[in-house]
Amino acid sequence: MKLLKSILSSISYFILFLIISSCSNSDDDVIVDKSPAAPQINLNTVWEKSKGIETVGIQKIYEYKEKLLAITIAKGVFISEDNGITWISSNVGIVDENNVQLEDIKTYDISGYGNALYLLTSGNIYLSKDSGSNWEPTNFDTEGFRAGGSKICAINETTICASSGSGKFIYNYSSNSGNSWTHKTLSFANYYHNYKVNNNNVYTTKGSQGIINSTDNGKNWNSIGLESIRCYDFLFKNDLMITSTEAGIFKKNSSNEWIEGNVKGLPGITSTRISTLIEINNWIVALTYDNEIFISKIIENKIADWQQLKLDGLEFIDDYMYISALSFSKGKLLIGTTNLHNVGKTSLTHGKGVYTANISF
Repeated sequence: MKLLKSILSSISYFILFLIISSCSNSDDDVIVDKSPAAPQINLNTVWEKSKGIETVGIQKIYEYKEKLLAITIAKGVFISEDNGITWISSNVGIVDENNVQLEDIKTYDISGYGNALYLLTSGNIYLSKDSGSNWEPTNFDTEGFRAGGSKICAINETTICASSGSGKFIYNYSSNSGNSWTHKTLSFANYYHNYKVNNNNVYTTKGSQGIINSTDNGKNWNSIGLESIRCYDFLFKNDLMITSTEAGIFKKNSSNEWIEGNVKGLPGITSTRISTLIEINNWIVALTYDNEIFISKIIENKIADWQQLKLDGLEFIDDYMYISALSFSKGKLLIGTTNLHNVGKTSLTHGKGVYTANISF
């Protein structure tokens, strides 16, 4: 009888141990970063073509002071004041060396801060103080700049960073709002994809050598990780920095640790081909190099599963037309298109303009 009681007692203690062990291994204690399931959202977006910009190739769509500005491959700047429905050309002041208004204008990038809006073209950097209605040259030397890699970032009204597609990196600043520039050149043989400013720090992707940042308005730069990976774009939300790379999606947390991000829902190699990331109310919208748009959501600092948006209404589905720009404004997603059909002749000069789609985030 004593032996039986001893056995039963041992069994009881063993069961109690299992219960306690099970409780101590609850989800709260698991280190694995479990990703939330995809939240519900209407994926049946219908895209409508904007007017006034139908045959133009688009580089970027940029929101600035209640206006949308589209910078184009060869026709300068277009402005929309009705959230992308209609567009008008806005190139007053963009002139050649003889002060003659240009008709064909190659624009590379645009960036604004406060009352200063800067436009990078193949011939100069222009400044607008009236939200893009009029432009004035800043006597900036853009020799060596080219389409496809030339970028600009307004850190404040009188300080900008600019880099060329040939790898020449330039820090520029002015003491009088752009009328006179002082140049400082740094030589990095790399391709810079994007600039962004967060908490007074400037960030950019450094070719195939990860991401660098500057805490002194572009004078000095430091690596912040992913040194051996080509990074395409990145965004900031709360304590997170999320980047798209040739190796997939990564996120950097408040402890400055890079963690592989959730790619569930991105088929095949899609996670390695995301060119653009934007964030709207905790939602992430990703544009791929393969003309696809996916969305996810940041939930408790975790990336939810991805879902693909439909592209009903677009005319460009062929081997030569691609989505070259992505933006969001007042309940609408906007995309810009570019045509590569006449490569070697009129390459990158034509497109099918801008499309918009209503979406509720």
